[in-house]
Amino acid sequence: MAFWTEIFKYFYISFFRHMKRKMVISGVLAVVLVVAGLAAFTLISKPVPVKYQTLTSDEKGVVIDVTPLSVGTKEPMKFDFVLTTHQGSLDFDMTRNTVIVDSNGNVYTPTEWEGSPPGGHHRSGTLAFQPLKAKASGVKLLVKDVGVPERFFEWVLR
Repeated sequence: MAFWTEIFKYFYISFFRHMKRKMVISGVLAVVLVVAGLAAFTLISKPVPVKYQTLTSDEKGVVIDVTPLSVGTKEPMKFDFVLTTHQGSLDFDMTRNTVIVDSNGNVYTPTEWEGSPPGGHHRSGTLAFQPLKAKASGVKLLVKDVGVPERFFEWVLR
């Protein structure tokens, strides 16, 4: 009978040692899966930058392409400009010829122009404005006295 008792003890101890290893491996695997799941959720839940359409105005020999780079309440609004003409020169100050009006009626004047200086047939750069004062459903950018008295560019905000 002692022989069978020893065999039983051997298999019993061996079984639980093996189970202990499986439990440790299962626990580590569970922790890895939880961490991977949280990392994936964090990546998925980050907001995707909104890309707005480039709008073009082609009047009186001056072409203006405007692309919003950022529009919101948390950071400065920025718009990329490309201006082209072959009739005269682009001699004007972008910060004095441009304003934005949001759907709430707030008016914003430019704070900075980073780009080519006045003059020439081709200009490009980024025009910055203060952030929106409040959430708005849209913005309208007005460029004055560039070939025509006024040019409007309008975007619906998401």
